[in-house]
Amino acid sequence: MARTRSAERAEFLNNIVITAAEGGVQSWVDYISEYKKVDRGDGIEHYSFVAHYDDPSEDKKRAQRVDEDLVSRGLNKWLKDPDARADDKRRLREASKENDAGDIDAGDASGIVEYGIWGEIVFA
Repeated sequence: MARTRSAERAEFLNNIVITAAEGGVQSWVDYISEYKKVDRGDGIEHYSFVAHYDDPSEDKKRAQRVDEDLVSRGLNKWLKDPDARADDKRRLREASKENDAGDIDAGDASGIVEYGIWGEIVFA
């Protein structure tokens, strides 16, 4: 049985999706499409978008749906990366623990999406 996220956790992850869409990924994404609120019938505002970009690892154009699941994976990968900066991990871990996206800026949101796609930050 799949684990259900609490409303607070879903809101936290969706705030990161919004931050990524509205400024975080703008430096490496060609354009965003399908940016929308998704109604899952649970009373929580879920957001997603499709990021269209040039994939540097494959030298071709790609499209990736960004949603709370990708953000959750990306955040977890960043927090587990032994090579990531300790102060970034400490700040992100605290935000994650408190489900408070207030200290996660556009650069952090972009990094979380990059970890979700590639498992590392590609565009510094």
